[in-house]
Amino acid sequence: MNDEHIRPVRFKSPPKDIRRRWLVNLGIFVVCVLIPGGLFAWYFQYEPDFSSHPSRCNQGTPIKAPIECEIDLSQQTVIEETLRIRSKYAFSFSLLFHFEDQADRKRIVAAAVGGYAGIGPDLKGVSSDIRVAIRHVQTNATIVDQVYKTSGYSGNGAHELIRAMGHVSLVPGDYRIRIEVLRGEPAFRDIRSSFRLIPMVL
Repeated sequence: MNDEHIRPVRFKSPPKDIRRRWLVNLGIFVVCVLIPGGLFAWYFQYEPDFSSHPSRCNQGTPIKAPIECEIDLSQQTVIEETLRIRSKYAFSFSLLFHFEDQADRKRIVAAAVGGYAGIGPDLKGVSSDIRVAIRHVQTNATIVDQVYKTSGYSGNGAHELIRAMGHVSLVPGDYRIRIEVLRGEPAFRDIRSSFRLIPMVL
């Protein structure tokens, strides 16, 4: 075959509709795959300051706020946990009294919890003596060591009454937190209770 009969092959550009479809598919890939994947990697590289749900006690490893630990107020009890804080923040801590429905709510109010803020002799409820001690692990500094005597309730949720106790400001680091029931009260025997520590709204 002579070279003069060889003609160069010319490739035509794809039609505009094909190029448009290709660009649309590329955009879908970026939005649905690359961006979510990048956000996923960022989330796990930079661990959030707080858990999305309350951390439970007795995990065997440092836990993050907010925390919610079941506590038996009917007898002397001690709970100890290591709390890990990533950013300086103020926290409030309180007791929670859980109920199933409105009938159960009335039962725990009459049996032990008492009324709102303990107003009136008939609504004061049974007091609880709780010692809360928080110690900074790295410096061994005592941040809080106080006995809180509380009664009644100061707020409520869908299925819990809240008895406020106190608040504390913590800087980044690990903390050893100790919650101690100094005096058990039999009136709380049939009431599910817990200790909660949550970030305060700034």
